[in-house]
Amino acid sequence: MSAIATAQAQALIARVRDEAAAATDELRAHAQAECHSLRQQARRDARQRLHTAVAEKRRRIAERCRAADIQCEEQRRVDSFRLSRELAERALAQLPDMLAARWQAPDLRKDWCATALATAVRILRSREWTIEAANGMSDIERQAVETLAATHGATIRQWRESPATAGLRIGAGDTWIDATTNRLLADRTALVSNFLAALQDARSTP
Repeated sequence: MSAIATAQAQALIARVRDEAAAATDELRAHAQAECHSLRQQARRDARQRLHTAVAEKRRRIAERCRAADIQCEEQRRVDSFRLSRELAERALAQLPDMLAARWQAPDLRKDWCATALATAVRILRSREWTIEAANGMSDIERQAVETLAATHGATIRQWRESPATAGLRIGAGDTWIDATTNRLLADRTALVSNFLAALQDARSTP
């Protein structure tokens, strides 16, 4: 081979080597960039999965907390209602004695009679009344009731003894205004409902 051919061959070989080295460097750089991108994406995916997992865990914890709060509130209402019912039953058990005691107190008995008379004035058409009163009223008190009735144009035609522990009934014909303990304590369901409503109002008042 001539010197010229040899030099050209060597130049060609050198150029191929340079091109191969350049191509290798380019491939290596591309591979490194691809690996870097893949690592970055993997990190982002890992962070996203972690964020999603944390968010899901927080959601489940929040749901359990809400469920626990609902359960606690429901139990609180059940306990509160049970306690209110117990208080109502205790109050009703004491109510007959309390009413009897009020009837035996002259001032309270006077108010009791006045309230019954006011109801009779509104409801009874006839102004000729019969009164049945529990034990405890003196002649003076009966006279006071008759005087009060007269101010409304009513006349007490007859007084009778009532079998009730406390209170009185005012009648005209077949119509009676019953303000005795027998009537006041008759509707236990209504008494419990009224007590529970009053208790709820008391708890709601600041």
